Parts: sequence; C-alpha cells; structure tokens
Amino acid sequence: MGELFGRIGWRCHFRPGDRLAIGFGLSMHAAGTPHLFWFQKLKGLTIIPIGAEAGTEKLLSFIKLFKANILSCTPSLAAYLIERSQEVLGEPVPMENGATGLAVFTPLEPESTIFVHNLRFTLNDIHQVFTEPCPCGMSGFRYKIIGRADDMLKVKGVPVYPASLQGVINGFIPRVTGAFRIVLDVPPPGHPSA
Repeated sequence: MGELFGRIGWRCHFRPGDRLAIGFGLSMHAAGTPHLFWFQKLKGLTIIPIGAEAGTEKLLSFIKLFKANILSCTPSLAAYLIERSQEVLGEPVPMENGATGLAVFTPLEPESTIFVHNLRFTLNDIHQVFTEPCPCGMSGFRYKIIGRADDMLKVKGVPVYPASLQGVINGFIPRVTGAFRIVLDVPPPGHPSA
C-alpha cells in the first residue's frame, strides 16, 4: 500500500517540500492513520496528522500554522472548511483593551524555555486582555482566562473530550442512534453566573 500510495501521491504532484495535512479521522480505517505509513514512501513530504476529530477550528488553525499545501480529506469536508475559513481564521485580534481571543505565545529566545521545539504555542485558553494602566501602578498588559477554545470538559478534575464519548456511544449502535447531548449542571467558565 505504501508503494501504491507513493505512486498515487507522485501522480497527484506531491513533491519533496510539500506539507500534507491529514483531515480524515485518525483511526485504523483505511483513510485514517494508515495515511501516515502510505505516504512515507514520498521522501521529503511532511505529514501533518491533524485528524477530523480535531474539529473545524483546529483543522484550519493547524493547516495555517504548519503551512500545509495539500489536504487529504473527504470532498464535503474540504468544501465545508473553505466556507468556514474566513470566519475561523479571520485576521489576528488586535492587542487593545478588552480584546478577547485565543492566546498564542511566541518566545523570543525559545532555547531558554521549556518550549524549545515550539516557536509558537497555545494552551487553548480564551483570554481577555487589558492594556490600560493598572491601578496598582505596574506596567504591561494584564489578562484573564474567560473560557476554552476546545470542547474539553473537566469532570471531577479529569479532562473529557466529547469525541471520546462519541466513540463509546457508537459502540452501542444499533441499540442507540449515536446522537448525544452533554448537559452541564453548573455554568461553564466565563459565564456571567459562574
């Protein structure tokens, strides 16, 4: 299969230096994780295993961040990503008082931090930034965390992703439909009543 997909990739004009984003679910299904092995025959191709389970926002963000120029996914997902790209990616949020957005950090000296291999990183927290002078007299901006960018929930301190729940629920099909809803018994972080 590696030889076959290497040839297919070459015929589709995959070349050394290209960056392939994998948008299929990263399972052992033929269109998922096996891509990682199939396209290794193409020397010089960078494979970016994002996976459909990452969700629209992360797919688009990682495609942009890693400058992927090839996307492997279903045609319907590609069309949907095109529709959502302007809304999701936009323009960076300006650094002004009260602005909110996903904080992305760039260390000026990455060798001196624990993030040696990351020139840019995020913790997926949504921040609100305050640039006006602080009443305490300290200089610089301040921020508070008002939410999360991903759909992770914490249940008794344990991170839980709805995609993981979907996998468990799908194991009971056809006894269930596969549809589910998560109802919070307390307001989420950043909610006015929290």
